[in-house]
Order: sequence, then structure tokens, then C-alpha cells
Amino acid sequence: MKTNLRTRLKKKLRDPIWQPIGVFSAFTTLISSLLLSNLIFRPHPSLANRLIFSSDTAKDLTDFPEAVSKRLQIFVDGKEERDLRLFIF
Repeated sequence: MKTNLRTRLKKKLRDPIWQPIGVFSAFTTLISSLLLSNLIFRPHPSLANRLIFSSDTAKDLTDFPEAVSKRLQIFVDGKEERDLRLFIF
């Protein structure tokens, strides 16, 4: 009985009607996997509103007239800092 069932199943699977069904299921699987990956791995909406610093918005904090800049010292936590930049956003 098993061999008879096996041979009948093989004959049915060799039928040409299964080729378009296999192609359709392959394309459906491909499209669904692409859509699912797009939903899972899409960029988070908050990342689109990132803050960008550029050299256009940066100014030197020590950019003073020469007479003042020679006497100016900036200390942060007791250490003298040089080449500080101010970013305006």
C-alpha cells in the first residue's frame, strides 16, 4: 500500500500544473520577505530629525581683538582650555 501511495504521489507532483504554482509561491515568498524586512529594518522616524553641526555654525570662543585675546584665559575645571568652539543651533 505504501509503494502504491508513493507512486501516485510522485505522479501527481510531476504534473506540469505544479510549476506555475511553485513559481507563484516563490515570488510570493520573495515579496513578503522584502516587505517584512522593510517594515522591521526601516529607519526610526526620530533619526530623520538629527542635529547636524557644521563649520558654518561654529565660532571660536577666543576670537577677540588682539589686545583682549592676549590677556584672556578660559579655565574649565581648573585647566586652561584653548581652541574652544561655540556651536550655534
